[in-house]
Amino acid sequence: MKNITACLQGLKRNFSGFPPVRHIAYLNANWHNRFTTHTTIDFGLELCSRAEFAEEEIDGRTLRRRFPWVATRIRGHVYRMKTTDPWDVLVISYDLSQHETLKRLGLDAENPGWEFLATEEISQKTAALARLLEQTCLPGITDRIDLLALDLLRLTLLENRENAQSPEETAVRQIASCFSARVYEKLDLADIIRRHNLSTRSFFRHWKRLYDLSPADFIMQKKMEEACRMLRESSLRIYEISDRLRFADCSHFCRAFRQWNRLSPQEYRRSRRG
Repeated sequence: MKNITACLQGLKRNFSGFPPVRHIAYLNANWHNRFTTHTTIDFGLELCSRAEFAEEEIDGRTLRRRFPWVATRIRGHVYRMKTTDPWDVLVISYDLSQHETLKRLGLDAENPGWEFLATEEISQKTAALARLLEQTCLPGITDRIDLLALDLLRLTLLENRENAQSPEETAVRQIASCFSARVYEKLDLADIIRRHNLSTRSFFRHWKRLYDLSPADFIMQKKMEEACRMLRESSLRIYEISDRLRFADCSHFCRAFRQWNRLSPQEYRRSRRG
């Protein structure tokens, strides 16, 4: 992408729900090693470089991070980049008055920065934000920039490299999400494991590390949670709930429900509605 910059200070906003971006810039092949101090809150998405690692000095202390990463800047500190190769960076700046608001949103500029995984979603949002910088005079664009900038920064936190999981752990969590979302279906565990490219042995080994319940008990727990919700919020009959949750018959459902909740479905419904 080409170099592009936009000053949004004083531009009209239609919504006040997002911290307003003061200045934003995309800099291609950026490089400097001078000492800097800052009068704004700056988040720099250091996207890529020929160097694998970046070196940054904060108040005389040198930190080393792998690209891509987010560099933070705030008043009261002295910063210096020591990386010898140029890097591409997207800089998002806010007024100092937004410090507490950003902090409540998880973006604390006193945090010395964090590495993140360069996912396709982050790349798409970065490109979309850069395109908006050429349209700042159009109605509603500043609001879009505010929203997208906040979304992008928080996404880098979610993709923090420290929280990265192995492909097997990711697959197991996806399977657990499948169990949670498909309580109305009769699930074929072997087929689900196979479709997530795991062996049965690998699945159970990683599942045990991540969850206290067995897969069968995890599925039953999710069914019981949904059964409780329907008993509280609907007028469905007990056998109808049993059918929806794919129990073999109503008596099986009632036995399982009592085992998990220490009440029969009828007793649970009466106690919650009472």
